[in-house]
Amino acid sequence: MSEFVNWHNETMMKKAQQALEAHNFLVELCENSDDAREKALKQLDKESSIGIGGSMTVHEIGLFEHLKDNGYNLINPYVPDLTREQVFELRRKTLMSDFFLAGCNAITLEGEIVNVDGYGNRVSAIIFGPRKVFLFAGMNKIVLDRQQALDRIFDIAAPINAKRLNRKTPCAATGICSDCDSPERICKHLTVNMRQNIPDRIKIFLIKENLGF
Repeated sequence: MSEFVNWHNETMMKKAQQALEAHNFLVELCENSDDAREKALKQLDKESSIGIGGSMTVHEIGLFEHLKDNGYNLINPYVPDLTREQVFELRRKTLMSDFFLAGCNAITLEGEIVNVDGYGNRVSAIIFGPRKVFLFAGMNKIVLDRQQALDRIFDIAAPINAKRLNRKTPCAATGICSDCDSPERICKHLTVNMRQNIPDRIKIFLIKENLGF
């Protein structure tokens, strides 16, 4: 990474941190995936229940695998071969977990967290329920404002995730959002976390890498 790219990344991270903290969100600045994983693990314990929301970033930094393989009390709706009912029950349990771990679709330099969800379990848990929420975001998730957040979600994140999930939607074929009415549409719930009113509840780990979609 060139010194100029590094300068720009650090500048954007600090701007995002300042804006988020002004809105009562906690922020950890992380040099890379390993740094983010280790900082999170120092704040997690094996006795507390830990819920997982859909997040490629949590996988990419190695946190999910570490928790799964090292005896943590993980509420994991993503175990292969679960029935639909079992998945839904585990998702409900994550809403009452001690910690909830997830990624986010966009973070604005105005200090807002913007997400689009399919079933709504991820955004529900971020808003209320779990005692603590850890959100992980790479540099590619930082945008200027709410409009840019929506643009990156529908132009980039949604088509890629629809393709990854093998959904039969127009964007999974064309790579372009058409605001479809497909029954397999993954964009059904839009949330903007503008402020935090429960002290020390939501913490964002901003990572100086491009991660997730």
